[in-house]
Amino acid sequence: MKKIVIAFLAALLCAPAIAKSDKGEHGAGKLSPGMEKKVSRGGQLPPGWEKRLQKGKPLAPDLYSQAQPVTDAMRVKLPVGPNGSVEVKLEGKIVRLHKATHEILDVFEIR
Repeated sequence: MKKIVIAFLAALLCAPAIAKSDKGEHGAGKLSPGMEKKVSRGGQLPPGWEKRLQKGKPLAPDLYSQAQPVTDAMRVKLPVGPNGSVEVKLEGKIVRLHKATHEILDVFEIR
């Protein structure tokens, strides 16, 4: 019996550790189903979403789906963007994107 217990413990110690991926359960750039439901009902995005708004990186599809078009009144207050760009409003920020690739060109604070 001791040999079986020792063999079992040795096998546990030699087994590779299983760790969670830092990309989360739902993959990189995805909100969990519960968070998507909350946001679709008018709730706030999680506190860490702003770090995903980095110039030169594409806007995640889940964030793009939550974005709203910028009104003409707001657009005239912004510097002129390059051809092929579009501005969207996302939780108190205006994000200028390349229309075809959704690459983030600029991020502006709404005041």
